[in-house]
Amino acid sequence: MQPDGRPVRWEGNAAARTFWQYARFGPREMWWGEWVAILLGGGGGCWIALGASDKAKDVVAIGAALAGVVIGGVIAGMAIQAAGLDTEFLRKLNKLGIATERYLTPFLSTTLIGVLAVAMLIVWGAMAQIQPAWIAGIAGTTAGGLALWSLASLIPALGTLVQFVGLRQESIGRLKDSDS
Repeated sequence: MQPDGRPVRWEGNAAARTFWQYARFGPREMWWGEWVAILLGGGGGCWIALGASDKAKDVVAIGAALAGVVIGGVIAGMAIQAAGLDTEFLRKLNKLGIATERYLTPFLSTTLIGVLAVAMLIVWGAMAQIQPAWIAGIAGTTAGGLALWSLASLIPALGTLVQFVGLRQESIGRLKDSDS
């Protein structure tokens, strides 16, 4: 209980609700290259898990490193956006009716995909030699699909970063006109 008698609320729950509000995974939010990456990654993961399980540990290590690169890229992209979101700029964008949240959405989605990829790569690495092989095949398919999806999802995320920078520059001209 808090001193005023209200129950303690976990801040993480509110933050998670906000995350899920903006993270988007529907087919309309996906670039066609993401679908190709999922199929190729899933197929490759299944092939290695079922046909070359002795190589699975090497593939898992490479996949985890690549997922780390993706998560690092996301952090850098979001930092660039955060640096451009000063209070005056946000106030003027609100005045013009421009919502900036949509520029964060691909980064949030890519973060979740990368985290899930790392988790599944760990599971696959632990299950690589398990019999029957189809169990490792499921883990390899899932891990491979998520790993390549996380890489492919960086492209639209970086595209929104370019759009955001363009919005920032375009708004300078608009803001001068609207301030007069």
